[in-house]
Amino acid sequence: MTIGDRIRDRRQELGFSVDELAARLGKNRATVYRYENGDIEKLPVAILEPLASALETNEAYLIGLVDDPRPLGSSIGMAADKKKAALQQEDGKVAEIMELFVNLPADKQQEALSYLRYLSASADK
Repeated sequence: MTIGDRIRDRRQELGFSVDELAARLGKNRATVYRYENGDIEKLPVAILEPLASALETNEAYLIGLVDDPRPLGSSIGMAADKKKAALQQEDGKVAEIMELFVNLPADKQQEALSYLRYLSASADK
């Protein structure tokens, strides 16, 4: 699933029109359509937080790092706290990872995601 697919799916889950999402973002409807259709391949990192907020989700969901669209603060358990803390790190690692990830083409994003999942599973053992 691409970032555009996640944006469209989440918008539809919430019952928002393209115009409603555009208004929440301070963008025009054409820009939202371009996000959803993947016409803007390298989605600026600066738009991820407002987009996640407008869609009542989290940046990690939008870029495909997690499958749960709920805002990180609403998740239950230590894993959610770990994710939230990672996204709020001062050292910039998470921001750098997100920036690098969103600048990859879709096939490379999937490859990177698979590798991150592998690394995460290996670390849990």
